[in-house]
Amino acid sequence: MSRGTTIRVADAVNALVTLSANDAAVVIAEAIGGSEDEFARLMTRKAHALGMSRTTYVNASGLPDDDQVTSARDQALLGRLIAELDRSLSPRQRAHVVRRLSDYAEDFAALAGEKKGAA
Repeated sequence: MSRGTTIRVADAVNALVTLSANDAAVVIAEAIGGSEDEFARLMTRKAHALGMSRTTYVNASGLPDDDQVTSARDQALLGRLIAELDRSLSPRQRAHVVRRLSDYAEDFAALAGEKKGAA
């Protein structure tokens, strides 16, 4: 997209969720927070309000940054909160969320040096 082009919010969210479109994440962040940095501060405040006390966001995309941190406990809490929202999701949306969370959990385990399926 070129500067000044518009996009429907639904299309931006769909690109973000299904394509992991980092540019869509930034567009949404700027629309909500005025800037990506401010959006990250808002997200961090929301995470802390939800009880995710060891989470700090610094970007909208989730791309690696040494200052963007979380904990397994915070991610488990987030997963539980998402599961509570599950009742409002369609079966297709629910399957997508489960796949994404599963992929994330596998990536997190690999980074922590754990083996898939290890007890």
